[in-house]
Amino acid sequence: MVSNFLQELKRRKVVRVLVVYAIVGYAAIEVAGTVLPNLGIPDWTATLVTVLVLLGFPLALVLSWMFDVTPQGVERTEKEADATPEAHTGAATAVEEPETPKGPPDAPPARTADVSAETSQADPEPEPTPAPPLTSIAVLPFANMSDSSDNEYFSDGMTEDILAQIAHIGALDVVSHTSVKRYKGSDKPIAEIAAELNVGCVLEGSVRRAGDRVRIVAQLIDAATDRHLWAETYDRDLTDIFAVQSEVARSIAAALEAELTEEEEARLDGTPTESVEAYELVLKGRYELTALTGPSIKRAIELYQAALEIQPDYEEAIVDLALAYIIVPLWTTLPPDEIKAGLDRVERRLAEIDPDSAAAHMVTGTLDQLWRWDWNAARHHFDEAVRLAPHLMAPAGGRAFLELALGNASDALRLFQEARGRFQEPLIEESTGMLLTMLGRPQEAIAVLEPLIAREPLHFYPPMFVGASYVALGQVEKGLQLMQRARDLSDKTPLGESAWCAALCALGREQEAKASVDALVERSQTEYISPYIMAAASLAMGDEEKSLDYLERALEQRDPNLPLIHGVPRWRVLYGQPRFDAVFRAVFPGVEVPKAEGPDP
Repeated sequence: MVSNFLQELKRRKVVRVLVVYAIVGYAAIEVAGTVLPNLGIPDWTATLVTVLVLLGFPLALVLSWMFDVTPQGVERTEKEADATPEAHTGAATAVEEPETPKGPPDAPPARTADVSAETSQADPEPEPTPAPPLTSIAVLPFANMSDSSDNEYFSDGMTEDILAQIAHIGALDVVSHTSVKRYKGSDKPIAEIAAELNVGCVLEGSVRRAGDRVRIVAQLIDAATDRHLWAETYDRDLTDIFAVQSEVARSIAAALEAELTEEEEARLDGTPTESVEAYELVLKGRYELTALTGPSIKRAIELYQAALEIQPDYEEAIVDLALAYIIVPLWTTLPPDEIKAGLDRVERRLAEIDPDSAAAHMVTGTLDQLWRWDWNAARHHFDEAVRLAPHLMAPAGGRAFLELALGNASDALRLFQEARGRFQEPLIEESTGMLLTMLGRPQEAIAVLEPLIAREPLHFYPPMFVGASYVALGQVEKGLQLMQRARDLSDKTPLGESAWCAALCALGREQEAKASVDALVERSQTEYISPYIMAAASLAMGDEEKSLDYLERALEQRDPNLPLIHGVPRWRVLYGQPRFDAVFRAVFPGVEVPKAEGPDP
């Protein structure tokens, strides 16, 4: 107990105060006894000083026990139990803690040895994420430095083809073209872009074309140090363009000390076509296809067909033509027999080149799904295409649509979301948003599609389905404005007109909806309008008999949109009706006809 009492005296600084008081009091008594008599002050004054010093001793003792002097003023000394928690938090008084040294604005504050000791027992900080290896690369869109913006397709094509050449090198990990497209024209720092893409280095460059001469400037940058690993300028004739692409790929491999296999060397030595004219037609076709409008898709098909007239075995033209045909049904108005005939030709050409290629499986799976309605075969071919080419967007998207057609909406949505994470491709994002809208999940559809309205201002899918989602949420004016924008962008594509009609019907504006449907009927006299889309518009108007008429016509024409009667909820109101069930059995042989359950709440 005596030990504890002495510890408490020390903690409350009583001993220190008494020592200081004794020194100061003794000095005061000495001064009073020596100086005061010489000043003519009575002797009793010195005696009074001595008495006051002695009387103040117990008062100083009590006050030092109860109070402490701090820079903030006189404070009452806490009991030991109250003071203990503060000590465990690492807090320290300003008197005891030295001033924190200053450093750079973003630097963490320096800690004293005492504070560090107090916090050393805290949970350890997580290990920092290791930097991506230099062998992980992003190829940013090359800038078009030509005098004319008409050559934009050429600089975009160079970017995609150089990326494809680098991607063939197994020792390198290359981010897909669709993931880097959003950085076209961006002024973000290289380090920031690399961090977002999780890569160690970035290839950037520019393309300048003047007639048949091309200048390509390329530089490979270490994202962590902003150091150039390699840079080169190529001034060549247009006929040497494939050699330049191969040289860039080899130079990058050498700069990163990536060894090439014999197969990779042979691939880099190859050329996709002997015709520069055919190559340019393919680049123009790709540029048109990415616009994703009805007219642009038709132009892309024409350009690919022109390239194949020049060189019938041009594999890249064949694959790109297949993709254009595959996405036509929901974007534009080509008759299904024309689309199928085109895909049949593509399938035969791919079978001659390599029947086991990912492209061949993708095209065959598409034909099985949209025209032959052989669902087991379609699943097999899409699975093979995904296995052989996991880096390609089209097989992944086709596999997701297959699940939707089979009525597995949750599986379709999961596959679309997975594809969005890998490819960041507008076609995949727009398909995901469309599916969410169809499934009655408007807020999620808006979250997916609304960013695309600014990013892809010429695409009509985002404003169309974002608008429909806002209408569903009760924000009518905003929704209709967006849908009108989509109608203008798409030149009133039939799918958009069907969605517009459904929105008007939901708002009780039947006369306007009827006028929209009548306009589609009139257009069908001079251009192909999918009977599936007409059936959807009629169903929105509440005319079930007319809708069934159109579904039966769609069956006669083998409308490639018809399989959606299983996966899209709007058709549930027709479940159990004999005419609908007959159509369903024809499209899904061997699949149990869904039971009548009425519309979604």
